[in-house]
Amino acid sequence: MEGIESIKKVVGFGLDVAADVVKANSDGKIDWKDGFLIIDDIPKIPALIKAVPKLKGEFSDMSE
Repeated sequence: MEGIESIKKVVGFGLDVAADVVKANSDGKIDWKDGFLIIDDIPKIPALIKAVPKLKGEFSDMSE
């Protein structure tokens, strides 16, 4: 179950960052002011780094 939670963390982080990029680009450009959208994602990075090693084991354990 720990591997699945790791996958959820990594995918969730990716989706959060992607949503922030879409929101930042809503006016057709991305500038330094849009960096504030990413600030809320920064505290999630340590948990994400700890989750990455568990991904390999989970993906190798998956069946077709």
